[in-house]
Amino acid sequence: MQPLAIQFHRHNLRPNRSVRRGRSRRGFTLLETALATIIIGVGVVSIMELLGRGTNSNVESAELTTGVNLVRNIRELALKFSYNDPATPGTWGLDGAESPTDATTWNDVNDMDGRNMRPPIDSRGIRLDGLANWTQSIVVHSVDPNSLTTDTGNGTSPASRITVTVTHGSQVVTQSTWYVFDGSP
Repeated sequence: MQPLAIQFHRHNLRPNRSVRRGRSRRGFTLLETALATIIIGVGVVSIMELLGRGTNSNVESAELTTGVNLVRNIRELALKFSYNDPATPGTWGLDGAESPTDATTWNDVNDMDGRNMRPPIDSRGIRLDGLANWTQSIVVHSVDPNSLTTDTGNGTSPASRITVTVTHGSQVVTQSTWYVFDGSP
């Protein structure tokens, strides 16, 4: 008798690739496209916001620079003046031929008190017509030389406090205060 031969056939147990895949994939799904659009959109919006804030910052710093320079103009102008009017040392404010709108006629520190220069002036007292929407407001107070925060009657002290406020339109840009003293013996 012959031995019985049993043959085992190997069947291909791997799944048919065409069945598993269905259709072949050739692009992005709707979900992937939406997610990519959101990511790119957030990035673009962030960059636009950064550019906007940078522009605002540049405008504000340019205004501050102009404001500080306008304060410096008044300070330099004040340095050219005597403490009291040489002709009328007891008079506070404008006297004689001095004009409230023409700084070139001023000759002492207290002539600047209460002046609102619009357009502003430069360090020579000349109007800066190109800055017509800017204002330099100047206040001069006599102060006690032993206590600079204590105001005294105007013209009664050898020390004065000058405060200049610079505005652009109706917005205050900067303000600065300094002191001047009568150096005469």
